[in-house]
Amino acid sequence: MVDVLSSIFHFEGEIVVTWEEAEPTDLPGNYGYGYDHNYCLVFRNAN
Repeated sequence: MVDVLSSIFHFEGEIVVTWEEAEPTDLPGNYGYGYDHNYCLVFRNAN
C-alpha cells in the first residue's frame, strides 16, 4: 500500500504547531498527557 500511495503523493515535510498559554492545563492542544504541540504532514500530488 505504501508503494501505491507514494506514487500518488509526495511527502513535502511537516509543520509543528506549539501551543503557548499562561497555564499548561488551559492549552487547547494539551490533551492532559503533557503534549503541547500538533503535527501537520504536508503532501503534494506526485502527478
